[in-house]
Order: sequence, then structure tokens, then C-alpha cells
Amino acid sequence: MELSEGEMATWRERGWIILEAVVPPEQCALLVDAIFRQLRQDPDDPATWYPREYPQPHGRSDHHDGFLAFDPTPEFAATRALQWQICQNERIYRAHAQLLGEHRLRMGMQVGRAYMKPPYIGGDTLGVEMSGPLELPDDKIFHRRGGDIKLPGGEMALHFDTSLDDIRRGEISGTNLLQGNISLTDTPGDAGGTCLLPGFHHEFLEWVQRFPPLDPEADT
Repeated sequence: MELSEGEMATWRERGWIILEAVVPPEQCALLVDAIFRQLRQDPDDPATWYPREYPQPHGRSDHHDGFLAFDPTPEFAATRALQWQICQNERIYRAHAQLLGEHRLRMGMQVGRAYMKPPYIGGDTLGVEMSGPLELPDDKIFHRRGGDIKLPGGEMALHFDTSLDDIRRGEISGTNLLQGNISLTDTPGDAGGTCLLPGFHHEFLEWVQRFPPLDPEADT
């Protein structure tokens, strides 16, 4: 199924589109179950979603900022196969091919990884609070790491899954900066793991030139 004219118009104006009911519900449910089993958490008990420490051998490093890696065991072999199947979903493939204008696509996702960040509920939790609508950062921000824009206090303002220096040098063009995220559960509009700036893609290539090249001696 090709993207409609309305979806393409939204893509050109805002820089993103939302495709609903793309992945079969049974596949979503299986993967959600695997995520909770990997984290040793109960999907019906939110109190288990905010542990002080993650059980070994997972460790905090396997769930850094919400990302987790499935154990390379026979138990999760079917999970990795399911992820690969989802990534080859025909509707997902066709949407990417249409937006990129290229049918020979290479998948950059690492099968065996997933993302689970619980909602922010206040207090001392691992959730992240959004203090308001996302706005384009002002001149106070600085470029400290290849793909990160951080505030003076160190908080993350924007993150790009590529190097801003490569973009500044023209090694990565605006036409191939595309990412697809699959939400396995329903998410309200004021929650979720992704925040977007409507229309930012129209000014991004000019905006990124404001930042000096990354200092290789900078603190990481």
C-alpha cells in the first residue's frame, strides 16, 4: 500500500507521518511479553517498572536510557526472529522506499534490541519528565558530542542518531535522514519515547551550521 497524498503532504509539512495498525497485534503482544520477561518486570504491576538495579546479567548498561538487549539464549531466539519478521513488514518497507525514493534498503537496526522507558510518575524514578512542549533550543545550547545537543547543565536537548559534523560537511544529506519507530503499545499524545519538532527538517541543514566542529579533546 502506497502512502496517500494526504500522508505525503503531512510528511512534507511536518517531517513525519504516523502509520496505524501496521504490525499485527499478536506480534506486538509477543514482543511486549518478551521485553517484560527480559527485564524481570510485571506488565500488570507498574511498581516493578522502576527498579533500583536491574537483575544480572542484564545490568544497567543493557537498559541505558530505555534501551535493552535480549539475552543471546535459546529462550529469546524466537524473539529475535520475530523482530526480524516485523522489520520486514511489507507496509513498513513500502513506506520507507516511497519516502526515500529507493527500493534497495539496508536495515540499520540491531535485531535483539528494544526500547522500554516507563512513564514519568514523579519522585525518584527512572522515568523522564517533559516540562512542556518541545521547542527549538536557543543560543544557550552547545554541541558537545557527535550527535548530541546539550544544555549548559548537561541535560539532553536534542539527540541525532548520526554525527552532526558529518551533516555539516555534507557527507549526510537531508534526503536520507529518515528513521522509523514502531510503537508496540498504544501511547497517548502527551507521552511516549519520542518528541518531534514540526517542520524542523526545513531549516535543519542551515541550523546545524551554527555549531562549531566537535573538539576531539572535549569532555564526553
